[in-house]
Amino acid sequence: MPRLLTAVLAVAVFAGFGSIRAEDKKEAKDEKGKPAGVWAKEADGLKLTFDFGKPDVVTLIAAAGENSLTITGKYTMGKDGLIKMKSDQIEVKGEFPVKPKDGYTFEFKLKVDGKKAKLTDFDASESAEEAKGAVEGEYTKEEKKDK
Repeated sequence: MPRLLTAVLAVAVFAGFGSIRAEDKKEAKDEKGKPAGVWAKEADGLKLTFDFGKPDVVTLIAAAGENSLTITGKYTMGKDGLIKMKSDQIEVKGEFPVKPKDGYTFEFKLKVDGKKAKLTDFDASESAEEAKGAVEGEYTKEEKKDK
């Protein structure tokens, strides 16, 4: 399960964008070219969501039914497209089997093509190899939901 947590964190941080229509490009990146919006992936009963709704902050949610893990932290994005994140808040609901340590870090690359993105090059401070398979892969951009 540590692999799942690491995967979820990596996906949340990695929301870089590639070639997109002009109006989507503005929504997909902020004024500094950093990721924006919500990206999600579902696999084996687990939904991973990366929310880039606030500048320089990403929230990663790993949910399996009523059980979930939410990790929030600041991130940076290098010129090479590598996104690095460090957690500053971790919350577990229900009986989610994984809880990373405070200060958990991970990095990855995200290549966006329209409303799809591919996360690669995942690495983490804990359980990187176990999480890599769960976190890496194809993500889809989710539409904004009114609260």
